[in-house]
Amino acid sequence: MNLNKPILEELFNKQIRFIIPVFQRHYVWTEQEQLQPLWDDFLNKYRERINKQKIHPHYTGSIVLYHENTTTSTLSTYSVIDGQQRLTSFQIFITAFREVCRKKLGDVCLIGELNKLLFNEKSYGDENYEIQKFKLEPTKFNKEIFQTIVSNPYDDVDRLLIQPFLQQPGVGYKTYRQRAKNSNRLLGAYLFFFDKINEFIEEEENLNEVIKQFLWVLKRDFQFVEIGLLQQDDPQMIFETMNGRGAKLTETDLIRNYIFMRANSNQENLDQIYEDYWDEFDDPSSAFKWHDQTSRGRYYESYLQFFMIDYLTIKLMSDVRYDQVFYQYKSFIINNSCFDSVKDELRELNKYSQIYKRLSVPKGTSSFDKLAKRLIDMGISTVNPLILYVEGDDQISIENKNKISFQHHAFFLLIQLSRCGEQ
Repeated sequence: MNLNKPILEELFNKQIRFIIPVFQRHYVWTEQEQLQPLWDDFLNKYRERINKQKIHPHYTGSIVLYHENTTTSTLSTYSVIDGQQRLTSFQIFITAFREVCRKKLGDVCLIGELNKLLFNEKSYGDENYEIQKFKLEPTKFNKEIFQTIVSNPYDDVDRLLIQPFLQQPGVGYKTYRQRAKNSNRLLGAYLFFFDKINEFIEEEENLNEVIKQFLWVLKRDFQFVEIGLLQQDDPQMIFETMNGRGAKLTETDLIRNYIFMRANSNQENLDQIYEDYWDEFDDPSSAFKWHDQTSRGRYYESYLQFFMIDYLTIKLMSDVRYDQVFYQYKSFIINNSCFDSVKDELRELNKYSQIYKRLSVPKGTSSFDKLAKRLIDMGISTVNPLILYVEGDDQISIENKNKISFQHHAFFLLIQLSRCGEQ
């Protein structure tokens, strides 16, 4: 691997594309945990400058990049293996600063200087400029709102993304902006930085000097550790071991990245298999909320994590620890699985996930649904792996599956009746 320590200006002020792979998680930074500390770091460096102290670049964290050999881009293109939250946050910060400068000064030269950190310049003969225009390309769930924010003046963002909340029932002029911030974390980050920068600058007397110092802090006082991976490096191993001031990765975050990094290494069609077999797990608009929290005994986890536990219980025929789901999954793939491709692996995972959804939110009147409802009422989940195993076995006929469900339903009904008798 190659190791560099670029400041922000060196990272963004060149013709380059940072692509966040389709399987990476959404933007998750929050105001309290990450955005406010970043703003505090910025103010500390600003005070150092105005007090004429010796400037030491602030270590901002690491980013891990994998250089893509692509024939579809005329620019150097990198997949972001780790550090996408940092890169996205600084792009939003730059945009918010640009818009405060637009409102306060309206200086075309300054706006252009900041845009150089956000957009690539069009090259002669470039037929894909609209695709390659942005220095950062988020995942599909964040892409549209990110590009709307970065491409437009604040007033247009307000009209397109913020003002519509005034049309919602019970929302007025005092609350609509906060409602907008809460609706999407990218938009929330943009409004947070815009407000902070705007409020700070309004309190200062020498506007031009403050903005000049702000610009220097932004471009020169934040330093990254950039790890460039070589062909022989293992992106997944590096991803697992990297930590910084970010939002903690969940067990299922690690599983997702492990799956799709292997698919990428195998040169499988990432976009296609993600759309077909994993998209639902990440999509916040899907009917089944995989990342909603639920409980099992004293454990409180997402539906997705509990599903992974049940699936692995079937495959490993043993108990799976709640804090070891990723490593158990990795062990299963390395030592026990017989999948010919990641696509086959995901196809099976998807098949069992459909059964798990029916088991978690039964809606019908079949024997299976009646059993699922009874188990939920009784707070019993220990038999979930067995039910997944039976329903997922293609060699068991539908008739026999219904009989098994009916017998289990009758058994648990008797248990419930016996409990009532004891009372």
